[in-house]
Amino acid sequence: SDPPPAQPSAPPPAAPSAPPPPPASSGAIKVGLRITGVDRATVQTCFANRLINAGYLVYESTSDVQVQVSGELVYKRAGYNNGTQMVKAHANVRVKDLKSGQLLVAVNKRIKVGRRTVNQAVQLAVSRLCDRVVPKIVRIIRERVR
Repeated sequence: SDPPPAQPSAPPPAAPSAPPPPPASSGAIKVGLRITGVDRATVQTCFANRLINAGYLVYESTSDVQVQVSGELVYKRAGYNNGTQMVKAHANVRVKDLKSGQLLVAVNKRIKVGRRTVNQAVQLAVSRLCDRVVPKIVRIIRERVR
């Protein structure tokens, strides 16, 4: 016997479309970051991560930005106290609006911390400076840069 006549087949179901791409972050403020001094890479990474988490686009090797954050960090041994290595840390950070040329804020922060080793004390100083300086930078950029 002959097979039944072929029925016109329906087109295969369309593959589910991919979700639309997220909106371009063209509205995000571009921030240049340049930190110098002892343990520069660690400090710059800390600042960059916090600025990125605040929603900014961070660039380290370009002047094609709206805001430039530049700073210097200095650490000095501050003695030994009851099994603790003490370190003094000093951060001098400036934030400039490159469009207007205006200095938005200058932050000068000094701290003294101690830990069992000098390296641990420096790491604690980096963290504390980042905790104290970056929120102020973020607040000023949000308030004054459009």
